[in-house]
Amino acid sequence: MSSSILVTTLASVQRELIRYCCSIWLTFGVPGCLLNVILLSRRQLRVTSCCNYFLGASSTLIITISVSSCAYLYSLNHPDPITIIRAFCKARLYVLQTTMMMGRWMITMACVDRYALSSRNASIRKFAQVHVARRVIPIIVVVWLILPIHTLVFYEIREAAGICAIVNNWTAALYHSI
Repeated sequence: MSSSILVTTLASVQRELIRYCCSIWLTFGVPGCLLNVILLSRRQLRVTSCCNYFLGASSTLIITISVSSCAYLYSLNHPDPITIIRAFCKARLYVLQTTMMMGRWMITMACVDRYALSSRNASIRKFAQVHVARRVIPIIVVVWLILPIHTLVFYEIREAAGICAIVNNWTAALYHSI
C-alpha cells in the first residue's frame, strides 16, 4: 500500500469519525449536561458539597462539548476557521483548555470531597462541606482562566502547514519546560 493511499484513507476515516462521533457527542452530551445542571440546581441537592462540584463540572463541559463539536462539524464542509482566523485559532484553544481542565478538576474535587466525607479523621471530614465547595469552585475557575493564558500569546496560524500551533518561540519552549 503506497503512502498516498494510506494518507487518503486515514483522512477519510478521520472525516467520518468527526462526522459521526461529534454528532453523537453533541446530541447526547449537551442535553445530558443540561439535565445534570437542571437536576443538580434543585434546592435539595445544592446542600450537598459533592453536587456543587458536579454542577460546576456539568456547566463547563457544556461549553467544551459545544465549542469543540460545532467547530469540527463546521470544518467538514467549510474551510476550517482555526486555520484561517487568527483570533479563532487562539480563542478556541484557550476556551477548550480552560473548560476541559475546570471540568476535570471539579470532578477530581468531588472525589476528594467524597473521600473526606468517608474519612475516620474528623478534621479531614470538615473539608466535605458546602461552604468549602463554594470557595473551591471559584478558585478552580480563576486558576484555569490564568494558567492557559499562554495559548492566547503563543499560538499562531502556520499558513504553510495549514495548522494552528506554537510557532518556533524560545519563550514558549521555556514556558513548557517549567
